[in-house]
Amino acid sequence: MKTNNEVTDNSNKEVNESGEVTDNSNKEVNESGEVTDNSNKEVNESDESDEWGSDNELMIMENNFIKKESLINRITDLELDLEISKDKAQNIIKDANNLCRIASEEVNKIKNFGLINFIKNLIPAIDSLEKSIENIKENNNLIEGLKLILKIQIDLLKKEGVNILNPLLEPFNPNYHEAMTLITNLSVEPNIIVDVLQKGYILNGRLIRPALVIVNKH
Repeated sequence: MKTNNEVTDNSNKEVNESGEVTDNSNKEVNESGEVTDNSNKEVNESDESDEWGSDNELMIMENNFIKKESLINRITDLELDLEISKDKAQNIIKDANNLCRIASEEVNKIKNFGLINFIKNLIPAIDSLEKSIENIKENNNLIEGLKLILKIQIDLLKKEGVNILNPLLEPFNPNYHEAMTLITNLSVEPNIIVDVLQKGYILNGRLIRPALVIVNKH
């Protein structure tokens, strides 16, 4: 029997068959009859839950980082592919322009080759007409007819880009002139052409025939 000053809590206690008092506040009997203590069970479960939550958040962060890194790598690869594509496109355009230039040059060469042959065949006829006009002095009608034919031929040459070299009283240029002889003329400056024996012809900057000239050597 307890005294009046003693306070006991029997709400969670039982007296077993041997007379011992047991505290069942955090214990339970399992199916096999064994008594288990659940006093720390809820605490352990809470700790495990917190730990699992932290691991889950860490896993999510790692996954996000991996995705971000993968996306950055993909963007880098795409930028590199774009630069490579630009370089390839520029090379293709450059090659195409070169092909067009080469083709245009070949066409011009073929055209100029045919035109050069035509001019070379026409030049002797022009020389003959000029000499005939110089030698004919009486028949004015014949001279006028020859001059008209000569003008037509010269106009045709000029239309095709031919320039006629008639360098009288011009400085001698070995690139376009061929000196047949040298004379001394005190009234003319040295290295000046004093007479043109035969006119020269140039096609688009290319010499077809040099002018045959006489040069003052004084």
